[in-house]
Amino acid sequence: AEDRPKYINFALLAFIAGHEITHAFDVHGRTINEKGEEENWWSNATLTMFEDKKQCLINQYNNYEHSDDTPLNGEFLLSENMADNVGINVAHKAYLSAIKNDDHDEDLLPGLNYTQEQLYWISSANLWCSVYNPEHIFNEIFDDHSPNKYRVIGPLSNRPEFSKAFHCAANTP
Repeated sequence: AEDRPKYINFALLAFIAGHEITHAFDVHGRTINEKGEEENWWSNATLTMFEDKKQCLINQYNNYEHSDDTPLNGEFLLSENMADNVGINVAHKAYLSAIKNDDHDEDLLPGLNYTQEQLYWISSANLWCSVYNPEHIFNEIFDDHSPNKYRVIGPLSNRPEFSKAFHCAANTP
């Protein structure tokens, strides 16, 4: 929407586009070639790097818990967690590219004392605001997406740009 600042549009729309495109290269999409046929078309080096990154995400999300204190299953949630992490990374890079040659700052949100960069990250988290009811909590256990809380915490904890924008010390929650 042209009437909204770029930091909001990119945080939302570019994230969604990046998230969905990532599925073409996730644990399922990576095995499909340009003809739609199943094929392992990645080099061994690419596959090794993918497996390393994959295991890091699995381990990270295994340390999170559902609202009923049961641990998340990082393996089961991998495709969506990967898409969330790549999506936010791609969206942020696209945002920085879009504002690189801007000769003026965009308007900030009234009543909030945040920079454009901080508002970008806040806008990205806003996507996952929701009201939880008992049915929602029950369904989250069977969903292939992480609970919304971890769709924010997970990817943002992996972004040094987020930490820099909010002046977070290294290795702090």
